[in-house]
Amino acid sequence: MKRGRRRKWSKNKVIIGIKQLHKELGRRPTKHDNSGLYIASRKFFSTWNKAMQKAGYEVKFLQKPKIPKKLTPELAYFIGLLVTDGHLVDNKKNYCLIISTSYEEELKLVIELINKLFSYNPTIRGRKYGFNKRINYEIRINSKDLVYFFKKEFNIPSGPKSKIVRIPKIMFNTNNSNLIGFIRGIMDGDGNISLNKPVNITSGSYHFLKDLEKLFLKLNLKTGRINWDKTAYRIYLYYKDNLKIYNLFYNSARRYYPRKKEILEINTFKNKNLFSLQSLRSSNSFYRRGEVVERSAVEENSLFD
Repeated sequence: MKRGRRRKWSKNKVIIGIKQLHKELGRRPTKHDNSGLYIASRKFFSTWNKAMQKAGYEVKFLQKPKIPKKLTPELAYFIGLLVTDGHLVDNKKNYCLIISTSYEEELKLVIELINKLFSYNPTIRGRKYGFNKRINYEIRINSKDLVYFFKKEFNIPSGPKSKIVRIPKIMFNTNNSNLIGFIRGIMDGDGNISLNKPVNITSGSYHFLKDLEKLFLKLNLKTGRINWDKTAYRIYLYYKDNLKIYNLFYNSARRYYPRKKEILEINTFKNKNLFSLQSLRSSNSFYRRGEVVERSAVEENSLFD
């Protein structure tokens, strides 16, 4: 195909022209390779990428995520995942938000949450590390605006953050519905919920767990001491509080990691003769308050007040 050659174009001729140009160049063509073809692609397909897609090429379309205006329980839950199992990339050339998981049901949950919160379809990268049989999925949002939104509004650092991350200040003054969602995100991200063991949370940041301790107290949950455990700091909740933990964070939740809830259910209700879910619900006044705020989510905190 000669550059600049005048010809009558049609949709089909644009597609054929793209494929011919690929053969001539020996590589995937770009919009800069042939001005006439590029102009024709805009005329018949509105964009070069749409023309490339019709020609059979895999194309990534530029997306602009919606920036939330208010703190809601679902956004708070997402932030809990981000400060534990996620990180922000801001290296002046690449701006990206990443959340990781090795479980397909969690992958699906995070994708759906991103779709709802930001009207964005994330990119998924799957990798295996070492002897791990599970694929580690990286769920990526490429957006400078969103990276700076989380840095500015929630003080989440970019780059390696495990030793310096803190609880966002807004979480100390938000309503119970948002607070419960945020802590559930932390528990799903860095919470250790194992059979016959108390719920505990690890972090490389001592101050992060110290902040978290204060949030638990706001919900009338006491914690043990923060201890260094070989590679990270760890804070324990009390095993006797499993019922309250379950009712507050998981029982009426819309979004959660299933494996965390299932193990907590076993630990909490393993003795069916001792526990009756209905009777415990009616007798636990704090659960009733937690259930109401979790379901109603009427109150919302403006991020810009």
